[in-house]
Amino acid sequence: MVPLPQRLQSYSAEQRIVGACVATATNPCGFEEFNVAAPPPAAAPNPAAPAAAPGQPAPAGGAAPAPPPAPVIDVAALVNAAVATLQLPTPEPHLGPEPDVNEWKMLAVGLPVWIWTNTPAQIDASTTQQGIPITLTAHLVRTEISLGDGTTLSCKTATPRPAYAEPMAESPDCGHTWLTAGTYDVTATNIWAVEWAALGQAGLVTMERSASRTVEVGQLASVVTR
Repeated sequence: MVPLPQRLQSYSAEQRIVGACVATATNPCGFEEFNVAAPPPAAAPNPAAPAAAPGQPAPAGGAAPAPPPAPVIDVAALVNAAVATLQLPTPEPHLGPEPDVNEWKMLAVGLPVWIWTNTPAQIDASTTQQGIPITLTAHLVRTEISLGDGTTLSCKTATPRPAYAEPMAESPDCGHTWLTAGTYDVTATNIWAVEWAALGQAGLVTMERSASRTVEVGQLASVVTR
């Protein structure tokens, strides 16, 4: 019996031998040999690389890009827009006695006049600007009254003149006496302190509302008859 060729023992572990042996008189055993190189090792995973979302391909490598910064909310602009929508009443100045109800349509020189406005002391409101809720509370601080003769009153309260008041009764808190005949522009200005609150912040805004009227002041004269 012919021994197997020794060359079979020279192949490395990384090689495969595929063949067939056919015994003949001249060739005890013939082989067909195929050498196949081992596959390259797999690359090690990068622990710093982010995991791919389900159903999404993995990133090409390295950290994912940072998300864009959150938009900056301009609270002052939102408050200004909210305050602009606040409905504050017009402070129409009322006078007592009322000159429009007498036959001369005027006030008298030296006659005490009571002045007031029908304005609530507080107004509450709420609104939304760009999806941000804003609350507003307006407090009436005072009423300034320009009387057209160089005099300006600053009244924190203003009492309406009662119908039964004596002709020479003076206002307890907001009144005036014209000493010269003429035509005067009376302007009432309400000063408001508006408190606002939004996004956990709060502040104060000052607002004004004004209205005017014209007043005739005349000199009373008495006529003596015999």
